[in-house]
Amino acid sequence: MGSHNGFTVEAVDCRRTSCTATIGWKSFTQARATKNTILYKHYGINCGVTVHLPEPDPNRAVDSEYRSIVLFDCEEARNGE
Repeated sequence: MGSHNGFTVEAVDCRRTSCTATIGWKSFTQARATKNTILYKHYGINCGVTVHLPEPDPNRAVDSEYRSIVLFDCEEARNGE
């Protein structure tokens, strides 16, 4: 799913009903442009997906690397709802 879509999956941490993924982009602009690829992809299990894209530090260059967290909330899927 990653680099050919403009981002890389750098880390994943899963618990009982949720996972977080650290995603890296070349820039905040690219993150905003490709976030829907993550939001609307079918992952094989029906989980809620939230992409957190806080504004980057204003002291950093506009096109500097950008990292953020994606939350996969699978509690409803685990409970069969």
